[in-house]
Amino acid sequence: MRALLPLLLLAAAPPAPTRVRTPGGSPPAPLTTAERAAALEVAANYARLFGEAVPAGGLRVSAAGRVALPMAEELSPEAIAAAWAREQLDTPTRREKATVARGPQGAYTHFLGTDPPGSDLWGEPWAIIGFLELAAGWQRHCAALLPPAERGRCALQVGDFSWYEDRRPDPLGHKDHRGGCLDLRLFRTDGSEYEAWWDRPDDRPAFAAAGGGYDRALTAAFVRYAIDAHSVPELYFNDPQVVGAVALPGHDDHVHICLRRPVLP
Repeated sequence: MRALLPLLLLAAAPPAPTRVRTPGGSPPAPLTTAERAAALEVAANYARLFGEAVPAGGLRVSAAGRVALPMAEELSPEAIAAAWAREQLDTPTRREKATVARGPQGAYTHFLGTDPPGSDLWGEPWAIIGFLELAAGWQRHCAALLPPAERGRCALQVGDFSWYEDRRPDPLGHKDHRGGCLDLRLFRTDGSEYEAWWDRPDDRPAFAAAGGGYDRALTAAFVRYAIDAHSVPELYFNDPQVVGAVALPGHDDHVHICLRRPVLP
């Protein structure tokens, strides 16, 4: 079967890239040859790393040439409502933090927060590819750290990547994402797909009473992996016991990570 995998991937052609209109922007123009090639490179790396094609409609390009992080599944309203019940998301603020999409093979997920749908997963094509490589590599690395029943905790929970374009002030509220950086939730001990804080308990009483929350050991392992295996140039997080993370105000509940831009020959 392994020998057939490249042939199967070739047979599963990627979807055609589509231009997405920026809110308040002009009607979308046709893709340039360079933009189409960059989007197809993202799709090729997605297939190479995860053994499956980007779903139909999942290869999106903004007016500025950024590509949206491809997701394998957009959750239905019924699935999201089920997560509200399972995760005890009983207020509007908590429900904003629910998972709304999943990446391939459970490697990463996405939650919206207060951002408009479709607005916060954009990155430069090289950064999207860099994240796919990071996510796939971390899944392999993390699988060696946890027993099979707990490997769902390895998923990278993506909050904000970047806006459709490099607009200032940033509609998502960031100073330095600029298409190459993103925010990731902290890892948890209990399998919940909810945010965690390094310096305070879960804000849901039942989860706090059960002792679930921030997994320092797994978060530290990810930070070490990202630095050692992917040479990330910036990584901010405030837990002083996580070696390699740089403290920065506002980073108590997530890791801010910038991906290394490849050097062109």
